[in-house]
Amino acid sequence: MHKKEELKETLKMYKGILTNPIADYLNSLLELEFSVVRDYIDDTNRSTLANLDIYIRIAQYNIYIRALNIMGENGLSYKKKDENNILSIFASLEFKDIELFAFDYSNGLDNLSIVQEGVVTKRIGDIFLYQVVKDEEFREKELEKAMYKLESLCNAKNPYRLNPYTCGGPASYWEIKREREIRKYETLRKELEHQKELNDDEKKEIEITNKVYEMLLEDYGLTNNFKNEEISEDKKLVKRMPNLNIITKVKRI
Repeated sequence: MHKKEELKETLKMYKGILTNPIADYLNSLLELEFSVVRDYIDDTNRSTLANLDIYIRIAQYNIYIRALNIMGENGLSYKKKDENNILSIFASLEFKDIELFAFDYSNGLDNLSIVQEGVVTKRIGDIFLYQVVKDEEFREKELEKAMYKLESLCNAKNPYRLNPYTCGGPASYWEIKREREIRKYETLRKELEHQKELNDDEKKEIEITNKVYEMLLEDYGLTNNFKNEEISEDKKLVKRMPNLNIITKVKRI
């Protein structure tokens, strides 16, 4: 992640190339006056700007530093991590760290975007937001799966012949593996049966995660009334922009 002073110096080199409105726009992003996600320019200008390294770098800086500022301004105790080109922010709770925000800013060849008329431009990256929701239906389904798996394991027949005169072998290993799986699903079943009510840790996780989720949506100029495009059962596309996606990861408890 580039530093503000470096970006400011680089931006000066573009002053003779950029129009005044675009130069002012980039400077406003650098000064964190608003989020790059907000629709202050149209998609045509976004795609054109994406050919400039300075736009990509400033956009990445804007996304991450504004997220950090939101955490700090709201008095949240947080940790941050930069690993494999992914910047992550976690809330530090007594019982565990919970993920609040992640930004994948990788720009390798695999992350290039094809835009109009076959022009290839760099991507800004992908923003990941996090939601934790109480879902009784999900919990019941997970309990049904655990019960079905347990029944299948208990009724399973060893496909190998047991030899009482030898230790080990495929038959013994199969039995050991089955017993291990039975214990695993017994534990899961008991946990699910006792989770009819949320415990204090789960309530805290829902409260903090969803509070940050709402604040980030507001910062991006989005609301809960937007239309989500489902990617998978626990992942939804919030907004698609040229060179940038905003994705919500949903955890059900």
